[in-house]
Amino acid sequence: MRPLTPLSRPAVDAFFGGVRAAVSPTRLVWFELKRLARNPAPWLAVAYVSYSLFDNAYLTYWGGVFNTVLTSAAVTGTAIFVAALVATVREARYNAGAALPVAQRTRVASLLISSAIAGAASFLIPYAVLIWASEPAPIAGSITPVAFVLPLMVSALGGVTGVMFGVWTRSWLAAPALLLTVVANQLLITEVGVIDATVVPGSFRIGSLAEALVIPGGGYGPGFWWLAPAHLAYLGLALLTVAALALLRLQPGRRRRAITAALALVLLAGSATAYWQRHEDGRRAEQTRMDEGAFPGWAGPKPKRSCTTRGGITYCAYDNFKQWIPYWEQAAAPVAAALPEHARRHLPRVVQQTFDRAYWFDDSDNPLRQGIAVPNDVWTPGEEYPRRDLAEQMALPALGLVGYREFACSIRGQARLPVYLWLVVRDSAAPAPAIDPLYEHDLTRADTTAVAVAMAMLEAPEDRIVRGLDEHWERLISPDTRAAEAARLLGLRVTASHRKHATELITQWRGGRPPQYTIDAEEFPQVDPVPADGGGDEAPPPCR
Repeated sequence: MRPLTPLSRPAVDAFFGGVRAAVSPTRLVWFELKRLARNPAPWLAVAYVSYSLFDNAYLTYWGGVFNTVLTSAAVTGTAIFVAALVATVREARYNAGAALPVAQRTRVASLLISSAIAGAASFLIPYAVLIWASEPAPIAGSITPVAFVLPLMVSALGGVTGVMFGVWTRSWLAAPALLLTVVANQLLITEVGVIDATVVPGSFRIGSLAEALVIPGGGYGPGFWWLAPAHLAYLGLALLTVAALALLRLQPGRRRRAITAALALVLLAGSATAYWQRHEDGRRAEQTRMDEGAFPGWAGPKPKRSCTTRGGITYCAYDNFKQWIPYWEQAAAPVAAALPEHARRHLPRVVQQTFDRAYWFDDSDNPLRQGIAVPNDVWTPGEEYPRRDLAEQMALPALGLVGYREFACSIRGQARLPVYLWLVVRDSAAPAPAIDPLYEHDLTRADTTAVAVAMAMLEAPEDRIVRGLDEHWERLISPDTRAAEAARLLGLRVTASHRKHATELITQWRGGRPPQYTIDAEEFPQVDPVPADGGGDEAPPPCR
């Protein structure tokens, strides 16, 4: 039996000594993996990211959630960076006899492999949590298998970068310096706002820089998965570039160093080219949507839509989005149920428009003019906005107000305003606060009559209001009928309590601003610039 190599033997000789069979590359990588696992930083990052992805009580699609996944992978990558840096500095600062009886290049190579594996594996747990905890409905849409690898590559890149920093600096200071930089940036610029990143030259948000490195050219959305191959090439070549730079520090002789440096340059050029390709393709796709208001045809085929009719309302969703229809119905059906039978013929269809011409592109593309209501791309059942937004779109055509949201006219003082408020918020968990975003130009004139009538309608039995709407619908939606007359037609008594409540709500919405408060019409052109005292510029004409 061959005797064991003494620990004091030089590292290069030791690698070729009696321990070679005992310390195989596989066992060495496994040994380094176990040491990395003892560092608490990766586990804390995994717990934090898993918790943030677990708190996901909204309907979402793979394009939207995947951007969050990619930026979350940067968190686990940073933690693996710290763990790999500590392990590498320990190896670099001490000789082989104090560490392992193998060559330093072999130890660093094993650290590169183990840190990449640890980085990728650390994100498998958040991945599992995301899919398991996706609620209230499974994640909609589709995703390419290539994209699933991207967060793993981001996290792995953090570990390999930690090894490279450790080899070249041989100092643990990089870890606390990185931590202090991130914390200081977060507090001074992002959270507290002591430094204005848009004013002070050279200041920036680290989150923005990290996002630019992790998701070049903008995030993913439905139909944008053709961007994933270039993204994968960029991350893969970047990982190999960093590994080559780490090994360059340890190569003996000029010839080997020159070959390794040349290899690193080639890999860096390839990674930069892939980054540029992903950045330009992503920017071009997003710019096309912004300039033309439509999903670019060259980006790939649009998914098909299928429609279903429930309670007299037609809902059209893209393939793999059908699980959202029940939530759209919860917002649209109460509006339809409160309308007179003959008014329901004006109800729009609910049509998902993610891949079609954007409804915000210009006024001529207002989908309500084509009989289409557009639900939000991300739907949070626990929040009021997506439900209220769709309910608005269902109510406005029945009231003859398809162009109301174009800010071209006003229904202030008309009977349609309290009816509109009641239709939209009647099914809200907190109806009174829900009126706030609907109150027309609430930053200007304090008109309490319409809100007070709406308060009285909310307190009255719903069946009585529904009967009143059915009997007096034509009068109520007439532009010539005033809000005060709506109360009489519906048999309501608007009390001082209702007016007081309306005044309190309006004061709260106005943020305690004085009655003469007005708005800069150039900064907010969509807001009626007429102040409470009646002065100022001319108000928009009444909606007819």
